[in-house]
Amino acid sequence: MLKLADLRNQESWVGRTPEEIRKAVIAHGGWAVVFPRQGRFPIWASRVRNYFNARPTRLKRLGLAEARKAKAADRMTASDLYDVSLTAFLSLTGTVYRDDEARNWYEMVPVGTIYHFKDKGWDNTTYKKVKYLAEYQKDTPVFKLVSPDGTGGSKEVCIHNWQHGSSKGKIGPVGQWVNVDTKTVINEIYRGSYNYSETCVVGLPDHEFRDVDPHITKYGFYKNPTRYEDRRRFKASDFDGKFASAA
Repeated sequence: MLKLADLRNQESWVGRTPEEIRKAVIAHGGWAVVFPRQGRFPIWASRVRNYFNARPTRLKRLGLAEARKAKAADRMTASDLYDVSLTAFLSLTGTVYRDDEARNWYEMVPVGTIYHFKDKGWDNTTYKKVKYLAEYQKDTPVFKLVSPDGTGGSKEVCIHNWQHGSSKGKIGPVGQWVNVDTKTVINEIYRGSYNYSETCVVGLPDHEFRDVDPHITKYGFYKNPTRYEDRRRFKASDFDGKFASAA
């Protein structure tokens, strides 16, 4: 298994699959141990984050009892950290979906979606925060879902709300499978991106350090693999330094 020092070295990732890296990260205690909150989060790791992401083909909305079990299993609400539990309460709608690979996906509140769509020319962050604090999901252009992966981080997907403005604010009725393959946001600026630290699992400061602060909104910065490329092995070219001075 990879040593902690190896996980902090991009050259040690070359020739290994994202899943190999993820398992080693879990064995060492999560991304918070691999990249502790000091100094700067490495740009090379930020650039390849989406190799750890996933894009579901179908989703099924869970009933209340199943949703509660999912939250407990993923530790989305049971935490000794007050700020994590409070953030989970404030950030999530309570709706949970499951995909074909038995992953649980948690729906975020509308204000959590504002970085994933352009709002009719008013693409101002402050304006959008105020507006979508008061909006319902049915009036929001996208659904944003996160799925914890055992590392302290989470996979993330954004799905176009094809029923925008209707009386429906969910991706299908409870227990019914819905194909979302063609409804996923794929624009590289607005698409969902992997989180090295999921706010609802480890807290906001960790999320800001590993995901918000190193985020770069430039076309071509993130390496966005095709659906099945996350299973291939990392190449040296995945970590080129073209954007090293962008942060």
